[in-house]
Amino acid sequence: MRTTVLVALLLAELSGVACGTELDPHNTRVPFCFQVDGRRSWRVTTAPLEDGERLLLQVVDNDRALEAGERLQYAGLAIAVSRQGRLEVEAPSGSEGVSLQLRLTLEGQAPQDVQLRAAPPARPIGYVADLVDDLIHTFHDPAGRRFLPLSPGAFDQYFRRLQAHGVHRLIVWHSPFPYFTRPGDHDPEHWQRYAAQARAISESSELEAAFQSASGLPSWLWLRFLLEMRLNPEAGPMFVHSAAEHGIALTASFRPFESALTKYYEVPAFDSDGRPLWGFLPLAAPAVNYTPEDLCFGHYREVLAAAGQPDRGLLGGVTLPGVANVDALINKYGPDGGFVLRASAFPPIASDSLVLVRQPDSTFQLVRYEVIRA
Repeated sequence: MRTTVLVALLLAELSGVACGTELDPHNTRVPFCFQVDGRRSWRVTTAPLEDGERLLLQVVDNDRALEAGERLQYAGLAIAVSRQGRLEVEAPSGSEGVSLQLRLTLEGQAPQDVQLRAAPPARPIGYVADLVDDLIHTFHDPAGRRFLPLSPGAFDQYFRRLQAHGVHRLIVWHSPFPYFTRPGDHDPEHWQRYAAQARAISESSELEAAFQSASGLPSWLWLRFLLEMRLNPEAGPMFVHSAAEHGIALTASFRPFESALTKYYEVPAFDSDGRPLWGFLPLAAPAVNYTPEDLCFGHYREVLAAAGQPDRGLLGGVTLPGVANVDALINKYGPDGGFVLRASAFPPIASDSLVLVRQPDSTFQLVRYEVIRA
C-alpha cells in the first residue's frame, strides 16, 4: 500500500534573529528519490545552517501534524537534516511503495512542496545527453522569457532527475566547442576576442528588447545563454561537483571536427570604419573562429590549388535564369545586358540586422547594420 504524507521542514531561528539560510528555489522542480535499502542525501538550503539555527522536520497529513523532530523514523524511513543543510534519508528494503510529499517552510519565505519517493533500480546502461537541450530545459524560464542564472541548485535538480530514472552514468555530448570551458584552455588573444564579442551580444539592450517581444524561444536567446555560460569559469566545476554529489559518473563525448555544427549561426563583424573583419561563429571554438586554416578547415580554392588544379577554383561565368528579352537588353546595353556584377566579402545584410562592430579599445558593440554600412 502506497503511503502518502506531508513533511514540513520548518527552519527556526532560536536566537530570534533572521535566518541566514534560504531554501533552494530549485527544490520543487524534481522529486527527491531515495535509494531503497540504502542511504542518500541532498542539499536543500543555499548555505549551511548557521549557529543557533535548526531545521525541524514535521510530518503532516491534511495539515495535521503527525510527528515532529530533527530526526524522524517514519514509514520505515530514517529522515534527518545535517548542519550542512542536507536532507538525509535511509530506507530499508521493501520501501518501494513509500511516497512522501514534503512541505519546506522557512520563516519569512513562501513554503515549498516537494516530493520524496523511491528511486527505481539502477539501469544497466548510461544516458547519452545532448547537453544543450538538457541545459535549455534546466535553465529556461518561459514565463519570464529569460534563462535562469547558473547555480548549484539548478544542476542539482538536473541530476535528481537522472536519479529518478535510475541513471548512474551520464555520457555528455559537448558539441565541437565544449559548453564548459576556461580562458586558460585557449590562446589568450583568441579568447580575448571571443569573449569581447560574446559580451557585446550578452549586454545588448536592443537584443534583449527583441527577446521580450518575441514569441516562443528565439534561437539567439539560448545562444546568448550558452555564450554567457562559456564566459563563466565556475559553470564546469558546478556541473561536475553536482554530478559527484548525486553519484552520477560522467563520460565526455567530444567530436571537434563536426564543422557543420559550427556554422549554423554567424554574426558579421566589422571594424569601426565599416571594413569587414570576419563572421563570428558563437558555436565554434575560438581557434576555429580565428585560425581555421590551422584546423583542417580550408576554402575549396585552397584545396584545389594544393591539388595542382587552381584554375578549377576560378569563376568562369554567372547564369541568371528567368531573364526575359535578353536580345533586347543586349541590343540596348551591349554584351553585358546592363547588368553590373559586384563582388563582396560578405553576403547581403538587411539594414536592420544586428552586427558586431569593433571599437577603438578592442571591445565590440552590437548595432544595426545601417549604422556601420559604408
